[in-house]
Amino acid sequence: MSAYFHSKANFENTVFREGANFYKAILPDTMDFRFVKNVGREIDFTYCLPPRYSNKCLIALADADISKIKLRMDLFKLWFPADSVFNENSTGIDSIIAKIDTSSTLDITGIDSAKSVIDTVYKKGIWVIDSLTYDHKVSIYEQLLNKIKDDGLKESYKILDIDYRQFKYEHQRRENQWNVFTPIGHYWNVHWWNYGYNKEKVFWWTFLLLFIFTLLNITCFNKLNESIYPIDFLKRTDYQILSGYNSSIYYIICAAMYTAIIFFRLKISVSNFGKGAIRKHPWLFTYFMLIYVSGLICLGFIANIIFTGD
Repeated sequence: MSAYFHSKANFENTVFREGANFYKAILPDTMDFRFVKNVGREIDFTYCLPPRYSNKCLIALADADISKIKLRMDLFKLWFPADSVFNENSTGIDSIIAKIDTSSTLDITGIDSAKSVIDTVYKKGIWVIDSLTYDHKVSIYEQLLNKIKDDGLKESYKILDIDYRQFKYEHQRRENQWNVFTPIGHYWNVHWWNYGYNKEKVFWWTFLLLFIFTLLNITCFNKLNESIYPIDFLKRTDYQILSGYNSSIYYIICAAMYTAIIFFRLKISVSNFGKGAIRKHPWLFTYFMLIYVSGLICLGFIANIIFTGD
């Protein structure tokens, strides 16, 4: 209770038969909770105070009983130390030794612990690339996500889920397990709506795209309205005869109206396109379709937000 930890706290293999009280404890920069399996009452870290010299406490949970640990992810971040398998209580040898040089031979028959395997590996000069496999790390993320969800900590779930998605993306990037659309999809998810956790961003992006297209259309409104997709009531002959308006301002208003009509249009009629629009003005036609498709995407996301109630 009200304990103060310095930069590191090592609870590796610690037994908590009666639980532990971390109420208002000042967290360290790193906390090692690996192989903590013998826990009586749930260990609650939700009332801790953040570290003094960093934003979050890095916590290692490899082979720990995550069902008995309650975390707030605004205070913690998952940590995977490089030596995670160097513990004689570690299990799952096949899942934690990432790669052994196939040119060497190793008989692990009768070896009971990961530590013994690692010792044998180094004695025989066999190269071990990683101490904790990707699948093992994924398992830790998913166990902790399920625990936080059961605890009803929505903000912590959001923080960890975003961290988990970024972790998987970084793994794909390192292992070259992607194609050209992988980074596009990743950055879309991050910046468009933060993996669905900040859906209000969709409205901001809608306004920004509409504003950008309006600015661009000021330079080519007449061409769009005459040669690509005419809108009758916005034809120049209609507004040139009007009096009482500054022609430049009214032109900008018409360009903005044209942009909004195309951007928020659910359906465009092929028969309304200007004669030879694609053949004579391919780039302008492509730009027009970009406005229309961008609007459809925005409308689709907005409809999803409205009808799902999120």
